[in-house]
Formats: sequence, structure tokens, C-alpha cells
Amino acid sequence: MKMNFAKTRYYLSTRFRLILLAGSALTLALFGRGVAVADLVAVGDFNGDGHPDFVLENFGTQQTAIWYMNNNVFVSGLFGPTLPVGGWDVEAVGDFNGDGHPDFVLQGGAGNQQTGIWYMNNNVFVGALFGPTLPFM
Repeated sequence: MKMNFAKTRYYLSTRFRLILLAGSALTLALFGRGVAVADLVAVGDFNGDGHPDFVLENFGTQQTAIWYMNNNVFVSGLFGPTLPVGGWDVEAVGDFNGDGHPDFVLQGGAGNQQTGIWYMNNNVFVGALFGPTLPFM
């Protein structure tokens, strides 16, 4: 049977299954009790190998994960920190403290224009500061 990779691609590891369906967002399904789905929210080189990696977030549990990539190939993945309750989400990544590691840029939930910077070392949270409050537009 010939697979049509234009419609569906599966990348498997022992813990993660990435499903890429034509016209949909990237999703992460964790094996185990129930199924958790996460979205690709940012890209940055978290392990310092020169290749961009995926940052995934499960909007139901607030769990983050880093997927280490080599071009378009999934290499491995690790869980990142769980985000605080109240609808905080990862909006972007950037090296805010100049340590050579991408950090998470967070924004509060509905009606909360507060931003925050989570300083990261690979997939490990090492500290945080509030950023500016964004104006309502």
C-alpha cells in the first residue's frame, strides 16, 4: 500500500506522536491515560545544535514541551514547565537575558494584558520577571 504523505504524516517516538494533517495545526498526542492535544506555539534552538526546535503547549493542561528537530525530522522531546493558571500562554521565544538560551515570552489570559519572561535553560525553567503590560487596542 502506498501512503499519501501530502495528506498525513506520522512521526513516532516512545512518548510522543506528532500528527500533521493537511490544513490543520500541528498536534501532540501523549500516550497514556486519555489523549492530550497541544499546538505549536513557537520555534527556537533550545539544545544549541543550530537547528530550530518546536515549542508545544497543551492549552487544556498548560503543559509545555520542546521537540528537538533536525531540519524536518523529529529527534526527541522533553516536557517543559507547566504554565500558571489563569490562561497564561507562550506567545514567542527570544534570548532576553543574553545567556544564549531562548526564553519564553508569556501573555496573560482573557482581559489580562500582562506579559512575562520565563528564563529557560533548554527545557528547564530557571527564573521569571514580569514584562510590560500591553495597551488595550
